[in-house]
Amino acid sequence: MKIIALNHPIGTLPTMTPSLDVIADSALVMPGKPMFLPDFSPQWSGRLYVALRVSRLGKAISEKFASRYYDGVALALRLVPILTEKELQLAGGSKGLLGLFDYCVALGPWMPVETLGSKMTLTFQGENIPIDAEQLQLSKTISRISQYATIKMGDVVLPCSFPNEIAIVVNQVVDATITPQGASPIDALHVRIK
Repeated sequence: MKIIALNHPIGTLPTMTPSLDVIADSALVMPGKPMFLPDFSPQWSGRLYVALRVSRLGKAISEKFASRYYDGVALALRLVPILTEKELQLAGGSKGLLGLFDYCVALGPWMPVETLGSKMTLTFQGENIPIDAEQLQLSKTISRISQYATIKMGDVVLPCSFPNEIAIVVNQVVDATITPQGASPIDALHVRIK
């Protein structure tokens, strides 16, 4: 099992050679458990992602058939350290490597993809962000990734992030809901930071 996070915001197309991070499965926080901030950085930020659960083995998947290769969607919170320019240079210029520490990704509950509908609203930190399902580029992302690597059942793909960074501090709780058009809000993420 692996986690693949694309480094582009919602609403933009993944390029033919997408910028991405491959994250070890040890990065996933078990459901209901808090995220612990490591002490190798004094400041942290978080970013919300859409997450897809891969349901079949596939390689070189056509975009036309890509929706057959995932069966669940969730919200994910990914933590990354905030680095000074000097710290970033010492790390070799790659923020991606610093985001690979254990327990840096928390997932909300998995939902059937159909639950979201074509339009929805993401609510977190008092903000409402309208989302059109087309902006998520789910099938296009699965197709692009599968051109380079085999995806396997249980893999988690983070196809796009939301633009708002979250300042992360100890004892914080990050909550988010998704409200499909014409439906009730769904509790999509609840994470305690320790």
